[in-house]
Amino acid sequence: MNIHLNKKLIILTCTFMFISCAHYTIDSYYDEFEKYNWTRYNDNFVDENYPGLTLQINPQIWSKDEENVFSIQLKLTASDWIHINSGKNLQFFIDGNKFEIFGSGSENNRKRISRRTVKETAWYLVDKEMLYNLAFAEVVKIKVLGDKEFIQATFSNENKLVFSEFYKNHIDETVFEIPAYAQKEVKSKWFFKSSSEELPEHSLENFYSLLELNGWSGNIQDFDWDYSNEDIVYIRNLDVIYELPEGENNFYYPEFRIYEIIYESEEYIPESNLNEFQIYPCANCPGKYPIEDYPFLTNGISEIGINNYENWMALRLEDIVYLIIGFQGNDHVGSLFGFLAQYFKSETMND
Repeated sequence: MNIHLNKKLIILTCTFMFISCAHYTIDSYYDEFEKYNWTRYNDNFVDENYPGLTLQINPQIWSKDEENVFSIQLKLTASDWIHINSGKNLQFFIDGNKFEIFGSGSENNRKRISRRTVKETAWYLVDKEMLYNLAFAEVVKIKVLGDKEFIQATFSNENKLVFSEFYKNHIDETVFEIPAYAQKEVKSKWFFKSSSEELPEHSLENFYSLLELNGWSGNIQDFDWDYSNEDIVYIRNLDVIYELPEGENNFYYPEFRIYEIIYESEEYIPESNLNEFQIYPCANCPGKYPIEDYPFLTNGISEIGINNYENWMALRLEDIVYLIIGFQGNDHVGSLFGFLAQYFKSETMND
């Protein structure tokens, strides 16, 4: 008989670091014959927008003597299979950087648990650096590729807290000590680095601070898309509104959206040239930025409409494209584009 100890703990943990609480269960197993330990943090449910579907991303560890093997369990329940096949079918977008994780798929771990519900489970080997990033990065997005379809979701603070507890308990217990945490945060930047941290002088925040001084208002946010274009690693957008008086008690509101599109490198940017700073020609000129290839940037405009749409302009600075789109029914973006181009061409970035 194989004698073992199997323990299940229910944990509710809170931390001021995330100002949130996380609920999860711990399964722990010890094999007295093989002399190994195995522990998994279960029920780490990740929010998504797919009716009838639940997604768990659960960290786990296998240990024997001085050897530790870390992995992630991905568990899906849904009304139908998505068929996770072998390959790089799990993708993380960590602070704008993309990581593809190889797994053997769910082929041998698909089970119908009721007439209307099925379950798929897949496992992925990961290293300590990846676990650190999943615990302490600012933004963690997930994409799971299936044979039929894909799903995507974003870590909440509770999800990151589960990984941070796992990291503290099984990798480095000093991680929540302030000096040690600060040291590890600096050390981790060789592994991932936010694009906004790499190019702070080019960020939308600095540019928008100048707009605010001149009466503009707006909002900067991450832009979610289906991640189908692997050359793009990160997109943010700034919606800009400026109130112009137009006669007594009448006001005109020109509205624009500025996209900050960060590519893997300059060579992946369509129609890019060797110039450090590049203004793309007009919307109907040869060598223009192919806005029709990115329909997710112009939601609501038909393909025919995009090809005939002229209320936009684009410029490139190294591996970033800044795309300005005027909302339909508003004036052309020319004056704002000139302002943006002068800003990015200036040496001081404070014109």
